[in-house]
Amino acid sequence: GRQQVYFSYNAVSWFLANILFFAVVFPFVFRLIKNTNSEVKTILALSVAIFYVVIALLVPDNYRHAILYISPFVRITDFIFGICLGLVYLKIKNSEISETSIKIGGGILITIIACSLIFLLVVASCILGSYRIIAPLYWPLIGALILLVSIPRDGVLKVFENKALLWLGEYSFTIFLIHRLVLRYTAMFMYFENTILHVMFTLIITLLVSYLVERYYLKPITQWLTKRIQPSMTARS
Repeated sequence: GRQQVYFSYNAVSWFLANILFFAVVFPFVFRLIKNTNSEVKTILALSVAIFYVVIALLVPDNYRHAILYISPFVRITDFIFGICLGLVYLKIKNSEISETSIKIGGGILITIIACSLIFLLVVASCILGSYRIIAPLYWPLIGALILLVSIPRDGVLKVFENKALLWLGEYSFTIFLIHRLVLRYTAMFMYFENTILHVMFTLIITLLVSYLVERYYLKPITQWLTKRIQPSMTARS
């Protein structure tokens, strides 16, 4: 079946293929979004929305997961949404709004709103059922949450500056890539699969392996590449 192909070995590896595709098309997509006027952007946004709706309505149920959830040609809509969200963030950051200090009371309120958005995202993923693979259903909540927590303000969202949460954020991508492997192979040797004990055990193993991979594999490679890429880029400039 299709899932035996794109979920083979490590079930999240399909995401890496999508990221590679997005990296290739990014310069063209970004230039198109950045250099067009508002009217053209509106037309493009409507075109993308109509494209997605048509695909979602016409695709057969047995192909829905492969096309709506896995295919980079459809998930590029998420990528375009992220680019637009980044441009909105830069516009807000460079405006007078970002220079306005919010008192502690306002910070508490915004923290409550952010936590509420996270809760709503979890609830939405639980109640949407088979429709949970339709990404645009999450865009309003995700967009609001990202903008809310990414723009620095005095006294705001201190709860998210916790060292443990910052560490989890730094290692989140490695955790994402490793967690399915840990779940798969620990289940082969454990009699308490799908229990709280299994969840806690696999969580600890995932965090430990992610730390080791990040420190002794990814960071050395990143440093090695940086030393060789930066001089060539400097020479070109």
